[in-house]
Amino acid sequence: MTETRRWVLPATAVAALCIGVSAGWWLGSRESHQTPDQRQPADAPIDERERHPVDEPSAQTISPLNIDAGATAMDTAAMSALQKNAEDALARANSAAADAARIAAEREATLTATLEAARSEHAEAMATIRAEAANAKARQAVDQRVREIIESALLSSSSSDALRHGTTVVEALHAARAALAANADNASPTVRFELHMALGALLMGNGAAKEAAPLFVEAVEIARGVHPAGSVQLARAAEQAAEALCASGRPADALPLATEALAIARDLAARGTREPLVDALTTSGAVALALGKQSDAEVLLREGVAVAAEIHVQPHAARALAINELAQLSEDQGNWSEAATLHQQALDMRRTLRSGDHADTAQSLRGLVTSLACVGRQADAEPLAREALAMQMRLSHEPTLDLAEAQSDLAGVLRALGRPEDSEPLFEQALYLRQQLLGGDHVDVAHSLRNLAWTKHALQKDAQAHALLQRALEMHQRLSPSRSPAVAAALTDLAWIEHDIGESESALRHAAAAEAMLASFTPAESTARAVAMAMHARALKAVGQDAEAATLIEEAASMALALEPATASHAAAILKVKAEILAPAPASTK
Repeated sequence: MTETRRWVLPATAVAALCIGVSAGWWLGSRESHQTPDQRQPADAPIDERERHPVDEPSAQTISPLNIDAGATAMDTAAMSALQKNAEDALARANSAAADAARIAAEREATLTATLEAARSEHAEAMATIRAEAANAKARQAVDQRVREIIESALLSSSSSDALRHGTTVVEALHAARAALAANADNASPTVRFELHMALGALLMGNGAAKEAAPLFVEAVEIARGVHPAGSVQLARAAEQAAEALCASGRPADALPLATEALAIARDLAARGTREPLVDALTTSGAVALALGKQSDAEVLLREGVAVAAEIHVQPHAARALAINELAQLSEDQGNWSEAATLHQQALDMRRTLRSGDHADTAQSLRGLVTSLACVGRQADAEPLAREALAMQMRLSHEPTLDLAEAQSDLAGVLRALGRPEDSEPLFEQALYLRQQLLGGDHVDVAHSLRNLAWTKHALQKDAQAHALLQRALEMHQRLSPSRSPAVAAALTDLAWIEHDIGESESALRHAAAAEAMLASFTPAESTARAVAMAMHARALKAVGQDAEAATLIEEAASMALALEPATASHAAAILKVKAEILAPAPASTK
């Protein structure tokens, strides 16, 4: 702080100054009243001065005493005034100095407070930085540990890799689950996303779609927070979530996610990234198929297969999946020959991609078994069905839907080979598993009811067969729209059994409803429609409408033979019905 100098005159000095000033003023005033003639130069000789005497006042003579008294009075007043002025100036100076000191003190206090606040903020900031650095370091350690677990689990996703890395798929699943439980809150969002996706993929690869679905759905929400809206990661998570939901019997819940994934994938493809488009088209087609939208499904799935062939010239998992889903569509359309060809392509591709046991390989085996059985090649299908069941049992260390499907496929082949007694326990096991895993109404439970009913019918347990088919129809009607392929198939099955147990009127009603329903939304020619027409013809024959029955069975047989060889199961059954209807009536005997 700058020091303020104070100048204070001693009292004697002030007095002398005042006297000098007063004397000067008086002499100057006296001289100013003299005329020019009276004024003499200071250096003039004395005699000159005497020659020009100064006029003296005539009335009175001024004595030196009087002069000194006046000057003293004047000097006293002047000194008082000057002293007062000096005191006032001193007071003002002291006040200004006090103000300056106060302002300086206030500024110093403000600066000190600001400095202390800055020091405190700096200390807090440094503490925060150190804490964040420590957290970041800890998070990096967690991320690294989780990534190692993910890598180990993914490497263990096939039996050959598991043997090479000294672990098993089950151990990998347990490790991934433990990593998710222990590190979900501590790992970074990016690694949490990876962990959910990896564990979901492991579960899907082992047939546990129901358990994988919530992991993929949560991965979608994580992706929305850490990845851009149109990113590959979000498209992949949404597509996987839709696939898992559809595979676990929830196609309606899968639809919005499949739609989102497809929209993002098309945008990415327009910008040069085409790989996500194959999976998005495949999953969207599978969801549409599960919802009974066959025309939409066919467009999507055929586009998916075409895009996959352009992108992946060599065998690729995405291409195999697209072919497999298109084969499923061909099955639903009753085009079993095309379905068998597509399933064989997918199986060959998957065997090339993966050695040993894998859920995708088992899936292709099961699809091929079903298609071969439906084209009359049950003998070729049986060893494949047994291989698929054995592989699925090795993969499924706990009950799964894929295990139930493998049991059902082998049971169907055995029944078609004329061994219903061998197929009955397998169908019963498949139904039990699906009821336990799916609970309540589900399309797969309804299919198991229908399969077991046909086996009971082959074993001449018609009352049980009719009750099972009635349950299946009611379940399909609760699950599906009023007009759907599943409802039509259940109506056809029920009509067939009712015809065989003599309930002709009910059989006719159900058969006519099934044929009309299929005619409204299936292709003009399909195996399912041909079967419904054959059943309708049987029912017409049973109630005496022979001409109408003959016309209808001819049309049904022509349609079936145009779609598949005569040895195929459906075509063979239709030809058998045709022979029954057109056979001449036995001659009456008297």
